[in-house]
Amino acid sequence: MAESTQMNPGDLALAPWRTTYTLSPDLAVLARSMCRHGILSPIVARRQGLTIIDGHERCLLSMNNQQVREAVGATVPVSLVDCTEAEAIILHVQMNRGRGSVVSKKLSSAIRRLTSSGSANENDLMLALNLSADEFDLLVDGTIIKHRAIKDHLYSRAWVPIESSAKVDEPAIEAPPNDDR
Repeated sequence: MAESTQMNPGDLALAPWRTTYTLSPDLAVLARSMCRHGILSPIVARRQGLTIIDGHERCLLSMNNQQVREAVGATVPVSLVDCTEAEAIILHVQMNRGRGSVVSKKLSSAIRRLTSSGSANENDLMLALNLSADEFDLLVDGTIIKHRAIKDHLYSRAWVPIESSAKVDEPAIEAPPNDDR
């Protein structure tokens, strides 16, 4: 069971296995929402190490955006979860896939981390993350982008490559920054 608490966002750690990225226009919308309504959904973190499972952007905005900091205050709502790193990665993907896109390169890295650690069975991962065997194989070997024609491939409904909306008829891939902000 998760424990609800209030914490300083600077005490939370960004996950090295994070699979998500929020496009700049969506980040601005989130900041405006947080300024107006506060944090509506608590940040979810693994109790051991205080690693963020869900809410990276809410945490970062709470620390780095002056207007958001003033609106939400010095502490943020956090749900602490007792779980292994493997369970945290799976929970992260499940929670984020329920809301939208997951970055394929980062998802590949997280899945490789799970499979190389031996902490997760491949079939269980495919089921938990709603991946076909073909998608899973390409994610495990890290060649999902190389082997997929981004504009032509029909990805499962729960994850797609990140596309910016700069031009309606010419989708372009917006790459997440290397430093995870």
